[in-house]
Order: sequence, then structure tokens, then C-alpha cells
Amino acid sequence: MTASAPTPPTTPDNSESLAGLRVQIDSLDQRLLSLLNERAHVAELVGEVKKREGTPFFRPDRVAAVIDKMQKSNGGPLKDLHVAAIWREIMSACLALESPQRVAVLGPEGTFCEQAAIEYFGGAADLIYCASFDEVFHATAAGSAQYGVVGVENSTEGVVTRIGENTLGGQVVWVMGPGRQMHYYAHLDGYADIRRGQLVAPGDVLGFVGNTGNAKGTPPHLHYGIYAGGGALNPYPLLTAPSAPQGSSLPVSSAQ
Repeated sequence: MTASAPTPPTTPDNSESLAGLRVQIDSLDQRLLSLLNERAHVAELVGEVKKREGTPFFRPDRVAAVIDKMQKSNGGPLKDLHVAAIWREIMSACLALESPQRVAVLGPEGTFCEQAAIEYFGGAADLIYCASFDEVFHATAAGSAQYGVVGVENSTEGVVTRIGENTLGGQVVWVMGPGRQMHYYAHLDGYADIRRGQLVAPGDVLGFVGNTGNAKGTPPHLHYGIYAGGGALNPYPLLTAPSAPQGSSLPVSSAQ
């Protein structure tokens, strides 16, 4: 007598109801793909108009406005954070059809600068890896890169006391250094992998040069200040003094 293999029980993974839902998802995916390609075709037409008129291909304010509009019209269940990530990639892919964006970042692969560039420009950007921040500036100045992502290096031994946002400074980081002097980094466009209470050394990357807060619409730059009990101090003599720790020089602007 030959025994037959037992019939596998019906599980959620192979049930008819799940199969029906997968058919719906497959159909929706095809509709999404068709709409995305339709959008991409319109983006190509936009690129042709921009080329004739000589207008910039990449406009961060336009990207931010589109994402903000999509988030405001989002009825869920997708989270606004995920809607932003999805639309940033859609716009990045469409922009690559108009004009591929070359972005200089501090290499090698896997740096926080690379992560910031992908989050800002999307995965379709053409990243150029540089050995130093100076090379990032040179690449943008020479035209081999249209944009550069520059990390903000910490200038002192200390502890991170605050990471957050305010109206004037936008995204900011506060570091308390020797003598309880407070070092202020503002207008950032994102943070490195840091946390409140973390000990930091000179040269540690805190965030990335941007134009948040009341600097919106201006060229990306860093607002840096040192504050003590008597108020604001001029940071330049402290950073250029012979005793200043190596690596304390700060990139203060990006090329675009």
C-alpha cells in the first residue's frame, strides 16, 4: 500500500482570500506604473522647456512644495514621512530624465554625507565621491558637480545638549564645550547620527550645511556661534588660535 503525501492545510499564505487581494495589488501596481511613466513623460517635456528658457532644472523649493502638498492631502494609512520619501524618489527619477544631477559628497560610500545627499536629491542623483570637503568645494566650483553636500564638523570637545528646530535657526545643534561655552550650529539640512548627551570630539560630523529656518531661499550656509555667560563671543580667534584643536575649521557654505 502506497501512502500519499498529506494535503497541506489552508493557511493565510495560500488562501483564496489572500490570492484575491494579491490580484488587486498587481492591478494597482500596473496602474501606478502607467501613471508614473505618464508623469515621467511630462517631466521630459518640462526639461525641454527649461533647457530652452535656461531655467534651473533642480529647484529645492519646488520639491518641498510638492511634497508638502502631497502630505497635506494624504488621507492615510500611509504616514506623511513615507509619503515624503516616496514622492522625493519619484521626483528624483523624473528629474534624472530632465537633466541628471551630479552631486559631490564626502566619500567613500556609506558616509553620512552620502546618506544626506540621497535623502535630499533622491536615489537617482549621480553621486561623485570626494576624499575631503575641500574636494567637494572644488568639484562644484569646477563644474564637475552641480551641487555639493558638506558636513558640519564639530569644533570642540564637548557634549551634545540639544538637537532640534527653532524659527530663526531652523535645524540646530548645541554642543557644550570647555568652560561651559555653548557652541551653536544652525540652518542645518539634516543631522548626522548623533543624540542628546553624546560626547563629541573636534571633527565629528554633526549635520549638513543647509538653509533652514529664516535662511530659507538663501544659498546654503552655516550659522555658527559661541555663547558664554556674558553673551555671544567672536568664534574666529578661538578657531584660529595656535592651541585650537586640529580639525576645528568649519565649512561655512556650499556651492549651490
